[in-house]
Amino acid sequence: MLVIVPTVAAQGAPSPGTYVFAKHKRGHTARVVIRTRAFDPTKHKITYLNKGWPMVDGRLAYGAESTPRTEIAAFEFYFDGQRIPVDRLLYSDCYELNIYRGDGLVIRFSRDLQRVFASAAGADGAGTYDVTWVLARNGHHRGYKRLHSRVFNKLGGLRFSERRHNKSFDRSHRQRASHQTDPVLLSFV
Repeated sequence: MLVIVPTVAAQGAPSPGTYVFAKHKRGHTARVVIRTRAFDPTKHKITYLNKGWPMVDGRLAYGAESTPRTEIAAFEFYFDGQRIPVDRLLYSDCYELNIYRGDGLVIRFSRDLQRVFASAAGADGAGTYDVTWVLARNGHHRGYKRLHSRVFNKLGGLRFSERRHNKSFDRSHRQRASHQTDPVLLSFV
């Protein structure tokens, strides 16, 4: 007897396009617009860690076990209709994001309604990861990424995480972070 169980991974990454997600709570509205596009390897520098995991432009390529197929072209956050910029460094290493029309991104408000949590998963098959963006009304956004255990073990037990602030992020730290090729462990406050 053959039993077929559909999963998100079996569907493959969604087609490049524009995906809009919104949530309403106590008179407030949060909207996240994610635009994806086909990955163009000629516009990026692709290298590999010693375990064979891809790095794109000096950063771990979350969701890709080889050259990525889709990337996030734009990430927009609106709170009560006001657009609040999101730094590209917060999402530019997320590939093969498993979002579909009206599905795949979960949005929740913080208790004080000052932040929005947007969570999703991505993968090209076995290279799965979870990402949660903490999007703040004041523009001080953060991002948390977690590789799933198979990937975590393949990379020798290293965890990759990062934190980005739009307004208070100084240029020297940004340059160090964007050119860093060694795996690092950062803690969050």
